[in-house]
Amino acid sequence: MTTARLVELACGAIIELVREMPSALTDPGVPGAAGPEFRRLARGGQGATTDGVYRACELMTTPERRGAANTTLDTLVGYRVTRP
Repeated sequence: MTTARLVELACGAIIELVREMPSALTDPGVPGAAGPEFRRLARGGQGATTDGVYRACELMTTPERRGAANTTLDTLVGYRVTRP
């Protein structure tokens, strides 16, 4: 569940930085650099708990989890660089 935890922490950090989770990181219909795997997990974290992130991650293949982790790091580093 390392990928799920990574996405959970990144989403929390992004929300702290910009006060909301941008739709470009969750909605598959909105243009943006976030991969579909990351968006799927990020959507699972919306709501009262982040349990959905872990449930969605359990259903992913290893390459999908890797894609989500890669997008997570790229996105989080991008947010920190543009919002010091």
